[in-house]
Amino acid sequence: MTFNEYSGLTVKQGWFLIFRLIAFSILLSIPLLIGKMLMEGYTVPPLLSSLGSLLTYALPFVLVIRVGLKWSKSDLRKDMKEEFARIDYGVLGVVVLLTPFLGILLEPLFNLLPPPPEFLNKAFKELMQPNVISFLAIAVAPALLEEMLCRGIILKGLLERYSVPKAIIWSAVLFGAMHLNPWQGITGVVLGLFIGWVYYRTRSIYPGILIHFANNAISFFTWLAWGDTVTSLEELMPPTAYYVLVAASLLLVGAGVWFLNKRMPKSPEVALDPFPEATAVV
Repeated sequence: MTFNEYSGLTVKQGWFLIFRLIAFSILLSIPLLIGKMLMEGYTVPPLLSSLGSLLTYALPFVLVIRVGLKWSKSDLRKDMKEEFARIDYGVLGVVVLLTPFLGILLEPLFNLLPPPPEFLNKAFKELMQPNVISFLAIAVAPALLEEMLCRGIILKGLLERYSVPKAIIWSAVLFGAMHLNPWQGITGVVLGLFIGWVYYRTRSIYPGILIHFANNAISFFTWLAWGDTVTSLEELMPPTAYYVLVAASLLLVGAGVWFLNKRMPKSPEVALDPFPEATAVV
C-alpha cells in the first residue's frame, strides 16, 4: 500500500488530537488523584502506584490513536508490519548511537530555562520508581504510543497535505506541545524535528521508536542515579572537559546525520520535488 493512498490530516486536526489527548489525560487522572487522597497516610506499594501511572498515561493515547486512525483512514498495524519487513538496521544502529550525543547537544538549550517548579519535580519523583512498571511507563510506552500518534498518524497525515518542511515542523511543534511544560516541550520540538526528518526519509516509525526509547531510558536511569540533585552533565565535569564533550558530540552528530543522509532513500514514495506545493490549507 503506497503512502499516497491515505487522505491525510490538517494541522487543525493535529491540534484537535493533541487537545483531546490532554482532555482524556486530565479526566483519567482524576480517579488516580482521588485514590491518592484517600490513601494518604497509608503505604501504597510502589508497583501499584507505577501501574496506576502507566494506565493513566497509556489509555488516553489508545483512545486518541483510534480517532486519528479513523480520520486518516490508515491501517497502522499493517503499516508497521510492512515497515518492520524493510527495516534498515544500519539506520537503526546509527540513530541509537546518536541519541545520547543529541541529548548532550540539547542540554545547553535546556539549561537556558529556569529550574523546574517543585510540583513538577515531585511528579517526576513519583513516576521514577526503581521497578519494571515504572520503566515501562517512562521509556517503553512513550516510545511506542507517542511515535504511533505523532509520526505514524500525525506526521504521515500532514505529509499528505503540506510541503515536507511544513509537515515536519508542525508535527514537531505538536509533539513538544503535547508535553505541557517547556522543560520537555522545547527539547521535544528539537528532537521531533530530527525524528520527523528520519521518518520522512525512511517512511518507518521504528527509528523514531528507538530514538525515543533510548532518550527516555537514559533519563530514567540518570534520574535513578542522581535524582534532581544533578540537572546536567556540566555539574559533574570540569568546564574544559564539558566543552570538549559538547564539541565532540557536535562532530559525532554531524557525521551521523551525514551518514544517514547518504544511507536513507532520497525520495521515498513522494514526488521528486522535496518542497511540493500544498494540496490543502488550514
